[in-house]
Amino acid sequence: MATPVSVAHAARPLGRLVVLASLFPIALAGCGDADGPNGSGAIPVQIEDSAGIRIVEYAGVPSPPTLALADEPVYTHGTREGDYTFQNIDQADLSGVLYPDGSAAVADWGNQEVVRIGPQGRSSELIARSGEGPGEFGGRTPRLIAGGQDTLLAHDTWNWRVLQYADGSLTSTVRLPGSDDPAGLLLLGLDGEGHLLMTSSRPSRRRESADGRWVTGQMFRVDLASRTADTVASYDQMPSEPAVRTGIPLFRHGGLVSTAGGEFVFGRTDRPELVWRRSDGTIRQIMRWHPEPVYTTAEAWDRWIACGAAIRTDLQR
Repeated sequence: MATPVSVAHAARPLGRLVVLASLFPIALAGCGDADGPNGSGAIPVQIEDSAGIRIVEYAGVPSPPTLALADEPVYTHGTREGDYTFQNIDQADLSGVLYPDGSAAVADWGNQEVVRIGPQGRSSELIARSGEGPGEFGGRTPRLIAGGQDTLLAHDTWNWRVLQYADGSLTSTVRLPGSDDPAGLLLLGLDGEGHLLMTSSRPSRRRESADGRWVTGQMFRVDLASRTADTVASYDQMPSEPAVRTGIPLFRHGGLVSTAGGEFVFGRTDRPELVWRRSDGTIRQIMRWHPEPVYTTAEAWDRWIACGAAIRTDLQR
């Protein structure tokens, strides 16, 4: 089934905005001025510096800023004769970028192609197809980020490399350092100096742990010019599992990393805390808040069951 692409006024990535899905709105609140609307409302906030680290702590849950889209998109591509026909766009990944002039690059995993849409949505240019050759990408879909107005960086997760395109043409291919590491690398963003900010895509060892400690992941800063990767920090990636399982937990926790403003942002789903790290791994800010406990109710279970049923129905289509 063809899928048209609509571009709205808010200049944001077309795919997943961040990895920290439910935590990111609170992260936005922490990026704001604590003495402004987010800090001077009904929720008291305390800010202090500890050894050069900014500590922001809310007495309750901060009210995050909202992202509003226009009622009508600037343009829609995929509905007119001659438009590129999209098959499927993975909204849970970095499947597209929106450039300042209104043009967009989108990865269509249904067609296994990357296409560039013109600023007014009336033209399209095929940039890459699936494959292992020069300029091609392997696997399901690459992760895309913009390196400038005419530059596109695509993380080819299958072939362990980063492809750089300029004006629609391949300009360089960089095989990622540590490509033989079973943990792999996952592209998240860029810092202000053009370094790639990446994390390990999966644990490099088993999740069993006798001491109950979380399995750690790694944060990397990759220099494309020298083709070197520095491990700048580690983070709690997922909880350990006992050697002998006694059951399967209903709610699985995890550690989530994204990037914002050229920095890493890390949070664990089991505690109300976010940590900002500069691209060199040093901690710049820690934000904490105090949510009210949420107890299981029949209504909550009904919503959970309905959500699961909707997901199963969607997967069966």
